[in-house]
Amino acid sequence: MNDIRSRVSTMMAEVFAVDGSVIRPDLQFGEIAQWDSIGHINLMLETEIRFGVDVPPDAIAELLSVGKICTFLERLEGRAQ
Repeated sequence: MNDIRSRVSTMMAEVFAVDGSVIRPDLQFGEIAQWDSIGHINLMLETEIRFGVDVPPDAIAELLSVGKICTFLERLEGRAQ
């Protein structure tokens, strides 16, 4: 599961064009300028592409922290096993 956290951190650093050290486990929507509403949509689209998942619209509105994104992906991974 730690692999998901690492992959999410790398993805977010790339999507937001920031140093990886900026992406902390407790980082939340709006804490960095790049994670605004447009940045969030881009992040959700990239999440779908990189992880091969569908992020339902209701989940998009709730996945507002690094931790919540990781937990969402970990739950999906658990279902696939």
